[in-house]
Amino acid sequence: MSFTNFLLFASLTVYTGAARPPVPPRLLPAVSPRAPPGTQNVHPRVVPDAPNAAAAAPGRTVTIEVPVAAHTPPSQAVIDARAAGVQSPSVLNIPWDTRCSAFIPFTNVGTGSGKWPDESGPRVYLDVDGVDVYRTPAGVIVDTGSTGFAIGKDTWISTFHKSWSDVDTAPANRAWKYLSSSDLLYTGYWVTVNITFKDLDWKPVIRAEVPVLVYDSKVTCTAANYPTDNGVCVGGGTAVPGNSLVGAYMGVGYGRRGDGMMECTPDVNPLFNVRGWWTVVAAGSTHIPTARCNYRNGNIPTYPSFEYIHVQHISRPMGMANDGGGILGYIVTKTGIIWGLTGSNTAPFLFHRLEQFSTLPMDWAMPPVCLAINTNTCRAGQLLPDTGVTTAYVSSPDIPAGNPAPAPPNGALSSITVDMPDGGHGMGRVVYGYVSGGVAGSVLPPRYEVRRTGSRVYMNVGSHFFNRFETAVDAEMGYYGINDLR
Repeated sequence: MSFTNFLLFASLTVYTGAARPPVPPRLLPAVSPRAPPGTQNVHPRVVPDAPNAAAAAPGRTVTIEVPVAAHTPPSQAVIDARAAGVQSPSVLNIPWDTRCSAFIPFTNVGTGSGKWPDESGPRVYLDVDGVDVYRTPAGVIVDTGSTGFAIGKDTWISTFHKSWSDVDTAPANRAWKYLSSSDLLYTGYWVTVNITFKDLDWKPVIRAEVPVLVYDSKVTCTAANYPTDNGVCVGGGTAVPGNSLVGAYMGVGYGRRGDGMMECTPDVNPLFNVRGWWTVVAAGSTHIPTARCNYRNGNIPTYPSFEYIHVQHISRPMGMANDGGGILGYIVTKTGIIWGLTGSNTAPFLFHRLEQFSTLPMDWAMPPVCLAINTNTCRAGQLLPDTGVTTAYVSSPDIPAGNPAPAPPNGALSSITVDMPDGGHGMGRVVYGYVSGGVAGSVLPPRYEVRRTGSRVYMNVGSHFFNRFETAVDAEMGYYGINDLR
């Protein structure tokens, strides 16, 4: 039975949730009668471990959903005042005892076919509006190389038990997402849903409320004219053969709007829009919190008796108060995603600020990098640690003519050096020599796609990067982190 079939609602406090916007604000229709986005399921709610848990004997536990506040964006002055250069975790100024954090385990960790990070993207268990998704194969792929959850029309109807007639298919609501690495263009419609991430026992961990792209067209497309033609293929596209409207693929990355995903704004990223956080308490306990998991916006009371969520009142720098604890962001590891940054889980990282892509809240560009081809001086560019592909994609004016694959010493392309975040490589350095083949556990990818460009400098390092590194992002203030596991 799905946990939503036996929710026990507590009678507690209810909360309520710029310049140069590249896309107009979306009106996001729901597929069934429900509260407006940001207000549904805002009461702390309890999921019993058994149907009679409310009367359980001492020692039994229940799982409670603590509401998570919608973040209040920092001012532009605060963003402009961020520290430059490589920084220790102290730059995040995380409250010392914040508890607003949760672990979402990957279901396919290991070696061999279909395993992360050598052979596949990572998978997680989740439900959409209470419907468990993909017990076989084990979960939905989580992709840091794209933003937003894309669901095929046929899957939307057959797996999620939705009605296509409830989707607003007016031409003005047409939406799209282009994946440049895969040369795929998805077009459809944004529909708002609740997504609950689960642990390996299918128990709830966190809940997000976001629009998802329900697509009714999927075509192969070498380039999309996204700035002007609203996601139309340059030169037309080729329909993907077979049942192309089956599938579900979740993007949780950032900085992707500069690479063909202009409609994939931060409001469609599930990990940036969490509205519920689940924790375990004793059955029959009176310590049901009225406080919520709150970020830098502050002004929400906490209660010392609720020790499992209590966070001290610690002032943020630059006048930003923190009364509820927690830093909105996440960490990608070899075994899962850690949602919510804390002092302990960020301790091994080094951080660097991200540039703004636009003035939309949390709309950051890709991390900076300095990329050297062969013995050339490194050029400033952009880095994409992408969980969704095993191939590495490299673009630079220094790629030899003919776009050769990496070859043995004295070949036209003998090495690619990645310095993070710049030529000082203060956050790490990776030298991609001529050896390839994707050896299990290696940072080297199984293959490369290289492109000589006029000016663009970019490297998508692919999933093998995570054999050696963990990545973090502070979504509100725009810092990214690297932890070198060596």
